[in-house]
Amino acid sequence: MEPTVFVFPGELISSKNSRRPLICKSKATGKKKIVPVKSQIAKANESSIRDMIRKNPDFVMKWKLELLKKSYPVRLRIQIYRQSHRIFDYNNITQNLFDCIVKEGLLPDDNMKFLLPVYEPYKVDKNKPRTEIIIE
Repeated sequence: MEPTVFVFPGELISSKNSRRPLICKSKATGKKKIVPVKSQIAKANESSIRDMIRKNPDFVMKWKLELLKKSYPVRLRIQIYRQSHRIFDYNNITQNLFDCIVKEGLLPDDNMKFLLPVYEPYKVDKNKPRTEIIIE
């Protein structure tokens, strides 16, 4: 039987490397401090992932049915298709994706108790960047 492949369309954006500085006052000391926040592009990427999940009840149902067959931590076999060969860190670009998966209730958390990511070597698809996940 073929495994179910869950496709997240679009290029993943690092929420870590694309942070922008925000200057604010510390509540404790009243002094100015710099706090890193997600960039607009990282926020837009998160919004697009979450919208895709919310608008696809079949996707959610299939995901949850696959999880019922597994025990935690689940292995997520991750195949990333990028638009170019630009250098990236697997952990940084998938963090936003994992956060969305948790926020939308597809996993209880993205810590070591629930998730074991397994990265396949990335591939380039200039016309259709995406991330494919198989729950193992």
